[in-house]
Amino acid sequence: MTIRKREPLVYSPNEARKLLKISRGLIYEAINTGRIPSIRIGRRILIPRAALEQLLDKVVVHNEHRKSNVTCAHRRGNKADLRKS
Repeated sequence: MTIRKREPLVYSPNEARKLLKISRGLIYEAINTGRIPSIRIGRRILIPRAALEQLLDKVVVHNEHRKSNVTCAHRRGNKADLRKS
């Protein structure tokens, strides 16, 4: 594990939501459903930086994969339809 200067190991839900640019409700929903891994210490909720980075890496890889598998239907003449190729 490499510790980078000035980057915290964990974020509060408020810090994480600001980084992700999502609402307060959405961050807590994601924490409660397990989509965003968190650590609870007493009443405090902490989100590991590494977990956020892994989550974002998965999303980027998933989106790149989807882009390569989806053909825009407007190329076939139907603008409203997207189908997997």
